[in-house]
Amino acid sequence: MLFRSTPAQTNPSGVGLPRRAFLQTVGAAAAFSAFGGRSLYGSAADSALAPSANGTVPITFWEPVDVLICGSTLFACQLAIDSARAGQRTALVMERVNPFHEGIACLRAWIDAGDAAHVPEVLRGVVTNPATSETRDGRIYFNASKAALDIEDQLCEAGVKFCYNTAVAGALGHDDKLAGVVLGGKTGLFAIEAQAIVDATADATVARASGAKFIPVSGPRRYHYVADLAKPAPARQLSYTAANGAQVTVEIHHYYACFDVVLDSRSSGPFALAEDYDRIYAASLECPWDSAEKRFRGADAFLGSGIDRLEANGGRISGCDNLLVFGPHGIAGN
Repeated sequence: MLFRSTPAQTNPSGVGLPRRAFLQTVGAAAAFSAFGGRSLYGSAADSALAPSANGTVPITFWEPVDVLICGSTLFACQLAIDSARAGQRTALVMERVNPFHEGIACLRAWIDAGDAAHVPEVLRGVVTNPATSETRDGRIYFNASKAALDIEDQLCEAGVKFCYNTAVAGALGHDDKLAGVVLGGKTGLFAIEAQAIVDATADATVARASGAKFIPVSGPRRYHYVADLAKPAPARQLSYTAANGAQVTVEIHHYYACFDVVLDSRSSGPFALAEDYDRIYAASLECPWDSAEKRFRGADAFLGSGIDRLEANGGRISGCDNLLVFGPHGIAGN
C-alpha cells in the first residue's frame, strides 16, 4: 500500500475512498517519528491547524473535479484550458502567484523566431502582437507579465478553477490508487480529489508524495539560470570558473544574461536543490560584466537536470494509473 487511511465514513464525492483517507506526505518519515506512527491529517469543515488530542490536523476538502493539474508551466495552463473546454471539471493549482512559470519565475521571455509557428495557444496572442513583442537578432522577445495576464483571462473564460500560492503537501489515496492531492496555502491544508491527476511540477512533487520510485543521477548537474539586465546590451558569450568550482558559460543578448552552469554532485538529500541554487546564484555574481552591462535582477527559479529521475514509462507510474507526470522527471528529454 502506498497510502495510509483512517477509519471513517464513506466519501460522498464518489471518488471511491474513505472520506478520512490519509496520505503519504513529503517527509512523512520524520512526521511519523514525532507522532508515534499516528495519522497526521484528518478532515474538517474548516482550515484550522490546531492539532486534536490524537495528533491529527484538520484538512478542508474542496469539491471534487474530473481533472486536477498541479504546476504553472505553459503546458499545465494549456492543458487546463483544453480540459475545461472539453467539458471536464478542471482545477489548476500553482505554487506561485502567476501562471507561466518559464516566463515569470525563470525570466524566459523570448523564443527563437523559427519556433513562432509552434508557440502554444495560450502564448500566441502576446508573441504575435507587435505591441507586446519585438523581433531582434533571430529571437522574438515578448512581455511575460502581459502573457501571464492573458493566460489568467483564458483560464477564467474556459471555466478552470485555479488557485495560487498552493504547494503540494501530500498524495491522497486508498488501496494503491491515487485519488487526490493535499495542498498547503495561506488558509492551511486542503485537499482536492480527482479522477485524473497531472503532475506538471518542475520536480515531480506529486509523484514524490505518492511514493513513486526515483533513481539517483550521478555525475555533473547542469542548470540554466537567467538574469535581467538594466538595459539592452550587445550580444556576446563568455566562460569562467567560479570560486565554488562551478563551470559557467554566459550568453548575453538584449535584456538578458543566460547562465549555463555545471556543478559537481556533492549535494544530496532533501536540501540538494536548495544547496545547488546557492552555488548557482553565487557563481552568477562573479560574472565579469563589462561597462555596458548592469545586472538588474535574477530569476527566482531555474531549469536543471535534477538530482534524480522518476521511474516512469511515458509519464505513467506503475501502481498509479490515473497519475500522469509531464516534465523533465516524467518524460526523458522533456
